[in-house]
Amino acid sequence: MSSKHDNTTPDPAAPTQKQRWAKYGLNVALLIFSVFAIVVLLNYIAYQPGNAKRIDFTHTRRYSLSEQTLGVIKRVDRPITITTLYNKLTNADRNEVALLNRVEDLLDEYQSRSKQIVYRQIDPGVNVVEYDTFVKDILARHGDTLKASTNALRNAQKTFDAAEAFTKTQATDVGNMLTDAGNNPDVIVFIKNLSKNFSRAPEEFTRSRELIDRELKTAMPDHLGMRMNAAAVLRQFADKSLAPAIKNFEYLKADSRMSHAFQDTTLGLLPRLKAMQEQVTQALDALADAKSDAYDDLRMNVSRANSIVITADASAVGPDAAKGLPDVVALSLNQIYPGIERENLTGRVIRSAGYNGEEAITGALIRLTQRTDTTVVFLNPSQFPALSRGNPQGTYNYVADRLRKMNIAVTEWMPAGRMGPGGQPLPPGPRPTPTPGQTMVYVALPAAQNAKSGSVPTSMIIADAVRKHIEAGHPAIVIVAPSQLVAVGEPEPFIDMLKTLDVNVTADRVVLTEHTTPNGQAVVTNQLDSGNALMIGDHPVAQTASSLRGLLLQAVPVKVAAKEGVQAWPLLRSNDKTWADNEYTDLSAAKRDDGDASGPFDIAVAVDRFGTRFAVLGDPVMASDFVTTFGGAPGRGGPGLAESLGATFPANAELFVNTVYWTAGLDSLVAAGARSQEVRHLADISPGEKHAAWFVLVLGLPVLCLFSGGFVWMLRNRRPA
Repeated sequence: MSSKHDNTTPDPAAPTQKQRWAKYGLNVALLIFSVFAIVVLLNYIAYQPGNAKRIDFTHTRRYSLSEQTLGVIKRVDRPITITTLYNKLTNADRNEVALLNRVEDLLDEYQSRSKQIVYRQIDPGVNVVEYDTFVKDILARHGDTLKASTNALRNAQKTFDAAEAFTKTQATDVGNMLTDAGNNPDVIVFIKNLSKNFSRAPEEFTRSRELIDRELKTAMPDHLGMRMNAAAVLRQFADKSLAPAIKNFEYLKADSRMSHAFQDTTLGLLPRLKAMQEQVTQALDALADAKSDAYDDLRMNVSRANSIVITADASAVGPDAAKGLPDVVALSLNQIYPGIERENLTGRVIRSAGYNGEEAITGALIRLTQRTDTTVVFLNPSQFPALSRGNPQGTYNYVADRLRKMNIAVTEWMPAGRMGPGGQPLPPGPRPTPTPGQTMVYVALPAAQNAKSGSVPTSMIIADAVRKHIEAGHPAIVIVAPSQLVAVGEPEPFIDMLKTLDVNVTADRVVLTEHTTPNGQAVVTNQLDSGNALMIGDHPVAQTASSLRGLLLQAVPVKVAAKEGVQAWPLLRSNDKTWADNEYTDLSAAKRDDGDASGPFDIAVAVDRFGTRFAVLGDPVMASDFVTTFGGAPGRGGPGLAESLGATFPANAELFVNTVYWTAGLDSLVAAGARSQEVRHLADISPGEKHAAWFVLVLGLPVLCLFSGGFVWMLRNRRPA
């Protein structure tokens, strides 16, 4: 009998099923915990200020800050708090709520880019206590600037008291004068009117005095409103009562027809009237001298339904470093999006074009952190203002507004004077000159050939002013235009002045190119578009517009002489298919001749001449509202539509404002701005890049798939059986 042994006896050291379950369960739990911990850690790191990143895939890069803003944020050297005062509970309009959400997303991006910037939200309708505390802090920051206003208001109250006492005490004397006036009807009417004014004045004085007391106790007193009201009451008392009384009594005191009693009363009353008039005049002067512009603007914006208040901590950098910089800037929703009020009325959907949020906020950061005492002066040869809403070919409001948003003052000087309300010419003011420490950029606009100031052409006055300005070491931008004067050998002031600065402009010729229409016809045109004949230079100013569309309409060649101490960089250049033609008035008959100079031509140049920066722009309308505000498709759009439809030629404004920054020495601001970010598009693809893309898509991908399949097949066949 044989026995059979079992070779599958369990190993006492082997784990049991329960042990295996516990082991695998523990491993899974540890794995889940590890993944969870890693996710939490990565999220914690990602949400730290300065670490949060997001990728913007929108066509207009709507959720990305511009290069200019990023540069400003890097230089913020004092703690900045951005507070939104948005009452969303009362904003039933969905368009407005959508805009508020967009602004908040934008502010999150500012906060994520700098540890110096903190963003918080206060809903005045919900966070009442926090809002009151915030308003008190804002008011405390303006305590010193409001002292003069408060003192002037208190002085006005004392004048009210004195005037009230004066009218009450003098009312009896004035009333008694009626019995001494005799039968003179004019004197009787005058005395009755004066007595009536004196009897009504105390009521006005009491109301104004109580208004000041009541308003000064509010969270943010309306200093401007109080001063205007007090001044109106005092001025009315002075103009309607005191001045007529003094004038008439001065005449009547020597009138032989009046009784002796009347004259005696008059002689006693006149000194008191004049003393009261002097006190009122002093009170009015104090009210006029008390300025609180910054506070008034701040209060107006904060008191609105929706606003942003940006505050800086001066103590973090010390009073000397922060000296001359404001502590608070407030922005209303209408400043961030100018079309919001119009769209609320019409019910239109909010568009990205016209949204000024980033521009406004970045400009506020510059005001709080950078000293940019810079003024741009447009030297205007016309009698019609260049900063008005007139002819868009001669106005520059679009670029001027962009400069103002970046804390740069903009004004103009008109040597020919301007037209008065009745059509009469007004005399010109003195030529603006920079004060010590101030940077003043002259922008010389081209003059009509017959524009004169007196007997001297305005172009000659402006050319002489620009030459002296540059020779004194100050920056300038000269805009030149085609001129028939040069063609006939006549002097052209701008061209002659630029020659003394080593710049030669061929003003008797316009750069032309040939355009092929959709039906295949070749047409000569003076329109140089970045899509066909216009090239961007390598200078940092030019690169800010490198992927934007630009347009020139009357371009003339500009060339800087090679000279030691003079550096020049092309900003705009035509391609080699262009030519300079002196027959440009009738393009239908124009054609390229052997005698015409061939491109490329420099059209806009930046020059550094012995340390002084200036620029020459060889197109008279490139920065005007005619081109910069052009919106819609060419042929179907027009000037003034850029805000609602988006700028068709954004490169023009971008190039001009950055040229201003560069000439003024504000190199840190030379970058693509928020406006260009809204309309930025991909640069045009070159023929070589098109061929490469075709090869990759049509041939490259199929070849790669075949190669990958063959490689996998080879690996499988090499496996052992």
